[in-house]
Amino acid sequence: MRLPKPLIAQTHVALQPHAPQTRLDPMSDPRFALLDEIHDLVLVLDPDRTVVFVNRGAAVRLGAMHLGRPFIHVIRNPQCLDLLEQVERGAASAADTITLRTPTPGTFRIRVSRSDAGNDTRETPFIVVAMLDISEQIAAEQMRSDFVANVSHELRSPLTALSGFIETLQGPAKDDADASDRFLTLMQAETGRMTRLIADLLNLSKVEGRQAARPTDEIELQRILARACTLVQQRADDADKVIRFDIPSELPSIRGDEDELVQLVQNLLENAVKYSAPGTAIDVSVTPDTRTPGISGPTLTVAVRDHGEGIAREHLPRLTERFYRVDDHRGRKSGGTGLGLAIVKHVVQRHRGRLHIESEVGKGSIFKVHLPIEG
Repeated sequence: MRLPKPLIAQTHVALQPHAPQTRLDPMSDPRFALLDEIHDLVLVLDPDRTVVFVNRGAAVRLGAMHLGRPFIHVIRNPQCLDLLEQVERGAASAADTITLRTPTPGTFRIRVSRSDAGNDTRETPFIVVAMLDISEQIAAEQMRSDFVANVSHELRSPLTALSGFIETLQGPAKDDADASDRFLTLMQAETGRMTRLIADLLNLSKVEGRQAARPTDEIELQRILARACTLVQQRADDADKVIRFDIPSELPSIRGDEDELVQLVQNLLENAVKYSAPGTAIDVSVTPDTRTPGISGPTLTVAVRDHGEGIAREHLPRLTERFYRVDDHRGRKSGGTGLGLAIVKHVVQRHRGRLHIESEVGKGSIFKVHLPIEG
């Protein structure tokens, strides 16, 4: 958040003393235009701690009405006031990371500095308070930390199980053929679980890394659905579920990444197979739409509906979070990695589409993916 030296110098020039009425109405003073271009939220205080200037960013976040008010009425935070006192006692600048609740909530890197840094001729310097909002950065760091912790937990469970099986096979079950077969089957299942987890982690990382690059290949949606159904059909048959399609005979092509879209549909179908009741159908439909909120132009809406237990309303906003499971035990037992819907979300975002989830407890769920037709 440190301002570049040339910018500091220009800022100090802009803040040379003027008549009080000029300093209290700086919004119309061209000498303050430089501060308006700074990304930080900037407030300028006179020696009495009165706010004599707020830049454009600060006016939006804090409100321009703070002009002419005591600084303590703008930001009531002991840490921030401590920084101000350090500068008033002679420090060239002071900085700290501070979480504010009012007037604008968030975590900020706040730097307080004297406007005459490097110039000891001024007797009554202005004080510049620059605030950089790092809330998103903090949230991203927390998300990465949580992600690493979750991955470690997800891998630790099967590794612990494998270690126990090996110990048993080397000890009590060493000469027991039936026990050996049983434990080897369990070990194979745990190994498969780790393999799926690693594959999903790699896929998620891949699609996240390509978010900025929108796919440009021309794709036929019928082919996407056919490939995805082939990958899930055996699992559906084993679970006594029927996949039914309602697709128009002619559909416009879309711009997309075929492999990513196949995985998207596959993940939705696998979820439906896991959580719908035996003997029920999974309905897949495609509908052309002329208007979808958040998307410019016509779309194709792919809907996957199951007739299972449904999902309580409070869980819906978190379904696409990494490793979030409505029923953790059931999700693990079914072989899920907890990353399927996170991958769906990022694939949809990369294709500049929208994901909409509806569910009613006792009746089932419907996942709708809206994909723009024109690239």
